[in-house]
Amino acid sequence: LHDALPIYLAALDFSSASKIQGIAGIGLPQTHDNAGEFLLGNIKAQTALTIYGENCSAYLDGSITFDALRTQSTMSATSFASDDGAFHLRLKEAWMDYDGGFWALRAGRQISAWGKADGLQVADVLCPKDETCITASDYADSRLGVDAIRLSLKGEALMCDAYWIPFFTPSSLPLAQNNPLKKTMIPKTISTGTAMIPVADVTKDSFDIPSVSLSNSEAALRLAAFFSFADFSIYGFYGHDREPLLDYALALDAQSNPQALSISGTYERMLMFGADAAVPIKEIVLRFEAAFFPQRYFAAMAERQILGLDKTSRKNQLVALAGFDWNSGGWTITSQYFLDALLDGSENIDRYSYMHQASLSLSKGFLQETLELSFSGLLGLNDFDSMISLKCKYSLTDQFAMTLGSDLFFCGPNKGKKGYYGAYEDLSCVYLQAEFNF
Repeated sequence: LHDALPIYLAALDFSSASKIQGIAGIGLPQTHDNAGEFLLGNIKAQTALTIYGENCSAYLDGSITFDALRTQSTMSATSFASDDGAFHLRLKEAWMDYDGGFWALRAGRQISAWGKADGLQVADVLCPKDETCITASDYADSRLGVDAIRLSLKGEALMCDAYWIPFFTPSSLPLAQNNPLKKTMIPKTISTGTAMIPVADVTKDSFDIPSVSLSNSEAALRLAAFFSFADFSIYGFYGHDREPLLDYALALDAQSNPQALSISGTYERMLMFGADAAVPIKEIVLRFEAAFFPQRYFAAMAERQILGLDKTSRKNQLVALAGFDWNSGGWTITSQYFLDALLDGSENIDRYSYMHQASLSLSKGFLQETLELSFSGLLGLNDFDSMISLKCKYSLTDQFAMTLGSDLFFCGPNKGKKGYYGAYEDLSCVYLQAEFNF
């Protein structure tokens, strides 16, 4: 055995990719309480290792982070030294793969990107998201892995992926006390008529994670076709929503006066059918994507829950997107229109029946691609709130790059309705990031 082991290891190929990344962000003057305050401050070391054998491979991607502001949620990470998110480990992916030619099997924690949308979620429901960072970072980097077994059947232009996900993984929420995003998710007080009721603290223990049992496992299916004139995919998912539905309960004092409001969360079952297409036309690629959620659960208004009425409401939901990419002369331009419609109306829940927004992204490289300037913007078309992201990235060497960026959030003209992006107006910031890849 000892003689055979060196020969076996010699038959394996290894490749690795690592990076060290540091970022610091400061609130801009218009952020009121956060003006001049650090909203970001962490250093992350990340390593990805791939091992290749005969007809098989293994992949490992993990990181260790020091967060000076202690803003990281420990919901999907392991803290050590303290339980405040200052130091934490995260295992993003760890899987083994066997390729049998027309079929393949992958087991372990893995990430699968669904859909053709750029930075907006339509049918991409398989993997949870990391929602603890305030910057409008790359949507692809926010995906977290799911523990799954994937069976793939491959043809010349067709592919079928079937997933079995035995263990539920939720999105990582901004629950740490110092995370500035926490107040946008969990308000300090809630108004009920003329009374302002304080909200009790919410931690990861406030959420009812589905138990580890066979009955709570999930299943998914993806069928894809790749042709010279277009790519097509259809999707199916039956599992749990990655985002919790918030439950509100009122605590009364001895005189039956409101004392505090407790907020907890549950993860309900959902079913999704989706499809996408990408059609190249010379320098332009047209992209389409849609997802239908039959009888999806939504949290009822806080007021209704406090009054002891319904906790949830079920609606048929349609989410869709149409957009294009244009590449010419070093410019990359992406534009999209996104809609989210409740086909049964929004009665009893706190949102519009029809929500829509538009996005625009521009980027171009200069100085032999060592300097990259990019702009991305999102405009909510219900309340006309918006988000603008500006980045200037300069690569000093092939390994070392610096990025100066700013994320700006604006309310629409009606201050009474801030909208999705306007809710983050106090978190507008400028940041400096350094990254070394090796």
